[in-house]
Amino acid sequence: MAKGHGRLADNQKVRATQLFAQFRTPKEVAEALKEEFGVEITPPGALRYDPTKRMSHDLPEKLRARLTAVYEAERKAYVAAVEAVPMAHKVVRMARIEKAYQAADQRGNVVLALDTIERGKKEMDGTLTRHEHSGPGGNPMQYQDVNTMTPEQARAELLALLGRPPEPVTH
Repeated sequence: MAKGHGRLADNQKVRATQLFAQFRTPKEVAEALKEEFGVEITPPGALRYDPTKRMSHDLPEKLRARLTAVYEAERKAYVAAVEAVPMAHKVVRMARIEKAYQAADQRGNVVLALDTIERGKKEMDGTLTRHEHSGPGGNPMQYQDVNTMTPEQARAELLALLGRPPEPVTH
């Protein structure tokens, strides 16, 4: 078995990056690489192949650029795949809640019927689901890796996000 990050084959590096794009933890990535390829890597060693993490900055630039492209494509596809899951759609959830209500009502289970009504109400007003947030003008939110910012840039960005005026520069 290969040990450490230096001995991962190219396809194993790509697989690790894909798994990170799917919101997997370093431990899960290390376990998956062992299961899929029979290679052992520590969770911190696996982090090297997550291009959103500082540890990936020491990778050769060409490899890092390629893994970043893989990560972005995999994340986009993974997040978009939720659309194929029926329960991701409110109409499906409401139909199932309605079916549960009808069954509870037919059995005379008043408590369960009232609970399902409450659940339907929460589903309709959005208190059961997490809302997707968007950036200005409804555009996707912009993310910036604070590890690439200077401390001054990070502070200015944080103040802007909090709606506070920038602090005066003193030297």
